[in-house]
Amino acid sequence: DFDTKTNNDPTTSDLYELLSTKLTTIPAGKQLAHLIMLTHLNVKQDVKYSVLTYPSDFSVTYRLLEQCIHTIFYLISRKVKPVDACYWSLIRCYCSSLQNHEQYKSFIAKLQQTIDKLNLRSSSTVYSTASDELDRKQALWIQESQRIRSKFISFERYLVELIFNVLKILAYNNKLPKLTCALFTLFIDNILLLMSPS
Repeated sequence: DFDTKTNNDPTTSDLYELLSTKLTTIPAGKQLAHLIMLTHLNVKQDVKYSVLTYPSDFSVTYRLLEQCIHTIFYLISRKVKPVDACYWSLIRCYCSSLQNHEQYKSFIAKLQQTIDKLNLRSSSTVYSTASDELDRKQALWIQESQRIRSKFISFERYLVELIFNVLKILAYNNKLPKLTCALFTLFIDNILLLMSPS
């Protein structure tokens, strides 16, 4: 087990290496392993201090990490981008059994903080890479395909930021009725994630 009090760098642990190995076949696998591990540790700490409450038959163990990774690969097989798949898998695995909506918002807020801390919104880790500069020596059709690819990557950025902003609304707006929150969740799950470029 990783001890947050005696070790401030979870990337030196065997658990991080294990998660990284499992995610080695997907882009930004190490960064996503870091996010998953920190989220797991945060949840364990929040359960310890009763910030988050789960049913008695729900355990925050390594099995939950395996479930999260399994969900990531399932979503990727459905043409969901790896980073989107990771975020949505964390929400599904760690939020589905929370006691109430306040705890859900607490989890989302801390997840946002972890994402920002790890700089996972950086274009070098989150998004596909493509240069907006065209090589004029290339064939015209190649230049056109690069231009189109660049536009699609801009669209990809827009979709990911839209998902983040909807999550922020869910996390910080106390006045949203439950039906509105459910609508936002369905919007992310059944529309935005399916629209993400493959």
